[in-house]
Amino acid sequence: MKLYQTVWLVFVTLTCAMGQTTRYVATTGSDSTGDGSAGNPYLTISNGVAKALAGDTVMVATGQYVLTSRILINKELTLRSWNPGAGGAEDRENTLIDGNLACSPLYIGHAAALISGFTITRGNGIRGYQDDFGGGLIMTAGTLSNCVVMENVAWKWGGGIYMDLNANALVTDCVVRDNFTTNTTSWGRGGGIYMRDGGGTVMRSQIISNSSFASGGGVHILSSAVISNCLVASNVLTSGGGAVGGGLNVAGTNVIIANCVVSNNTSALVGGGICVETHGFAVVRDCTMVANWARSRGGGFQSYNTSTSGGAIVSNCVIAGNNVYEPNGCGAGLADGYINRACSGTLSVVQTRIINNGGTTNIRFGGGAWIYTFGTAIMDRCEIVSNTTVATSPNSHQAAGIYISTNCASVLFKNCLIAGNRIEADSGSGGGIFFGNAHSTVGSSNPLAVTFQSCTIADNAATRDWGGMYCPALPGLSIWNTIIASNRADRLYPDLQGDAEFIAPFSYSCSPALTNSENGNITNAPGFADYAAGDFRLAGGSACVNAGTNQSWMADAVDLDGRPRIDRLTRQADMGCYEHVLSGTMFNLR
Repeated sequence: MKLYQTVWLVFVTLTCAMGQTTRYVATTGSDSTGDGSAGNPYLTISNGVAKALAGDTVMVATGQYVLTSRILINKELTLRSWNPGAGGAEDRENTLIDGNLACSPLYIGHAAALISGFTITRGNGIRGYQDDFGGGLIMTAGTLSNCVVMENVAWKWGGGIYMDLNANALVTDCVVRDNFTTNTTSWGRGGGIYMRDGGGTVMRSQIISNSSFASGGGVHILSSAVISNCLVASNVLTSGGGAVGGGLNVAGTNVIIANCVVSNNTSALVGGGICVETHGFAVVRDCTMVANWARSRGGGFQSYNTSTSGGAIVSNCVIAGNNVYEPNGCGAGLADGYINRACSGTLSVVQTRIINNGGTTNIRFGGGAWIYTFGTAIMDRCEIVSNTTVATSPNSHQAAGIYISTNCASVLFKNCLIAGNRIEADSGSGGGIFFGNAHSTVGSSNPLAVTFQSCTIADNAATRDWGGMYCPALPGLSIWNTIIASNRADRLYPDLQGDAEFIAPFSYSCSPALTNSENGNITNAPGFADYAAGDFRLAGGSACVNAGTNQSWMADAVDLDGRPRIDRLTRQADMGCYEHVLSGTMFNLR
């Protein structure tokens, strides 16, 4: 019995060893006389792959390998570069798989295939050569690691990489740059990467300086995909008529974009950084969208959906320094909705900073955010701070902070700070918040419902009227536990218009323009901790402390600082986006 066991173990060991042969390829090798050993390598990668058995490793020495046809990898295989003069380390910069503009270099079609350490370049996915997508490579499975995919071209989808339907493929630690698509219709998508339904994961990679015509200058994503820990930068969409998503475009559901930096991307229409469109739904979390540009809307982020199940959750992000460049531009930082389209769905923005968007260009509406949805928009624990609008046409520029169309169906702001926003042009109104396009009336088929809960609107400025908020007499508008104070306007209404119909929506709020004691409102100065330094928390003697009204949503909720909305001692909510924290020493006597 023992002898039988020993023989069986030896047999298994020999079988495994035989199944893990390492084969070598070098520019000095030979396909006719080489045996694939380190001393007598093959000449071409295609021959090394063809000779390899399942479980083998093919090591490719530093050099340039010019292809005449695509290499198919449809078995369990590891394909690596190696530098004999550097101890056998991978050498991706100097080991080139070159499509010679005659073919798309690689097709990866096995879940256990690993390709690592190459520059994949000059691939051609133009119609008439091979497939009209996947200029650098096509993935239906497997892993691409530590590679540079550069200067490839496709006619339709994926100038650099095409990740096919239900691929469950992985791209990790790669650089995808200077790839492009050439189709000048709506087919031109995913200059760097195209991820079809179930297209897999891209992580710890750089997608930079790619271009496309219609959508996804950097990455176009359909459904069930993950982009994480990536840099998406300097990608471009060139279409003048339908470009969406200069950096990333999402057109399907179950998409996660996490821990990414999306910067310096440009769209010739909407969504300079990220766009979620049509039926798309994405979770965008822990991302930075900075210095992106769009022609008309959504310099940093754009969401517009024709499906009620569409939209996005934007969580714990920074949207900063983004812009739009046409004179009627909207939403330099963030835009939700699309003029003349029946946009629906839900956009939730949580714990996100929308700051310093708008710059000095001709943006017209919403330096920080432009909300024009027929669905639902929610902002919770957000900072909309130090955004600007500039326009050259008199009386045509509004809302340095937030522009809300009264076409909207449902909008909720909760625990938000809207502060330090500026209209940097003559005759501009609504420094903090402006309601525009007043089409929603009583009896409308699409009635407006806008609610502000526990917000602080301060230190905003307009060069005409309504420094804090332009608050029209609209049905469905309610404002609770909110501070609107210490704003400025060069002509009228530094905080808000004080006529009875304009202040009717306010309850348990603080503003000099309100009527004292009516609906629980107060007209006291709010007593900020340090207004000059931009600290809009409440000082100890503030009249807003314990002056709010408790509401059911506050039971388990927190304020902008993450503290409980209901004080555990007084059991009473404060006004504004911050709960005051008592200082001192507590003694527990028994």
